[in-house]
Amino acid sequence: MTKIFEICKPLLLIAMLIALVVFGLGSEVTIRSPEHASVHATASKSNVVASASVGFETAESIKVMTFNIRHGRGMDENVDLDRIVEIIRESGAEIVALQEVDRFNPRSRFVDQAGYIADQLQMSWSFAPSFSVAVTQYGNALLSRYPIVSAERVILGGNREGRNMLLTNVDWNGRMITIASTHLGVYESERKHQMETVLEALEQLGDIDRAAMFIGDFNMTKEHELLRSLDKAWHSPSVQAPTASGKEIDHIYMNASFESVQAYTIPTLASDHHPVVVEMRWKSP
Repeated sequence: MTKIFEICKPLLLIAMLIALVVFGLGSEVTIRSPEHASVHATASKSNVVASASVGFETAESIKVMTFNIRHGRGMDENVDLDRIVEIIRESGAEIVALQEVDRFNPRSRFVDQAGYIADQLQMSWSFAPSFSVAVTQYGNALLSRYPIVSAERVILGGNREGRNMLLTNVDWNGRMITIASTHLGVYESERKHQMETVLEALEQLGDIDRAAMFIGDFNMTKEHELLRSLDKAWHSPSVQAPTASGKEIDHIYMNASFESVQAYTIPTLASDHHPVVVEMRWKSP
């Protein structure tokens, strides 16, 4: 195996250099548009993230999903993005937060996973890298059936690996919605530090009276003291959504602008997490 790698190493380096030139990766600022989309992006302290948008008509309610896809590697250890695509398609989710997404990573055959999934579903997308070396990136993605107006990355830090929160502003029939999506750390000590930054950002959303959601893989249950601090301004419907480990750590919170219609999970072997889905609507005055 080592000998094969040494033989292929020059080819891998050439492929990485070509991707660096074609896609302009390797820095914090990466913007790429699929053929059917127009690009929108805003900057905050140079933290511009990749973003591409497609327009769709709206409905009275909106279906939201969070899904840690483990770079498409299922419980059978096969990397298969098409399984992820079909789960999202069949769910009818209109806003989808994805965690553990690869872009141009050797372990997932150098596929731009955020772009591939979005293109297959004809959805707008934004991406914020938590890890970036040369052309290889790994982080959080947000897919939307509605136009993405802007996207911003908030650095959360971490012990084992860097983490971030992706703030994506979506235009839902003329109403602006901010989706804060994240993948918090494995260790409680780092989550405590990360949540300080998260709460500060969420408080700012409250100050501008913005309709918002806070979703993702939090690596802790709703009963954890770090999440109980959200109870006053945020609510999350009860849903049985364990990971392969049996813990319910994937959540969808919404602020007072929304009320839940239904919530459920979709059992799957396509990842070590099950996607969580919440259908919500604007809360009546």
